[in-house]
Amino acid sequence: MYNVAMPLQNKEIKKALRKNGVITLKCDAHDWMLGYVYVASHPYATVTAIDGNLSLTDVPAGKYRIKIRHEKLGEASQDVTVRSGGISYLNYSFCGWKR
Repeated sequence: MYNVAMPLQNKEIKKALRKNGVITLKCDAHDWMLGYVYVASHPYATVTAIDGNLSLTDVPAGKYRIKIRHEKLGEASQDVTVRSGGISYLNYSFCGWKR
């Protein structure tokens, strides 16, 4: 866990994130300033588009457990099989979610 003051304009503070998973970023002074960073040890992570769709390319053939995360509704997982040279589809909906 880090507690770092905002740097001066156009300055950066770099910190190594060594643990996989979701890192929450928040401001001690402003409740509305909130963000998330997802740390993965592999290149197969993405964020959905506004319509909820996503795509991952160049995933090796095999069986995988996909983790789905929603900021308010939590996490879920689903199994998917990726075939060599093919396209795999995964459909998921958080029950009760309303736009």
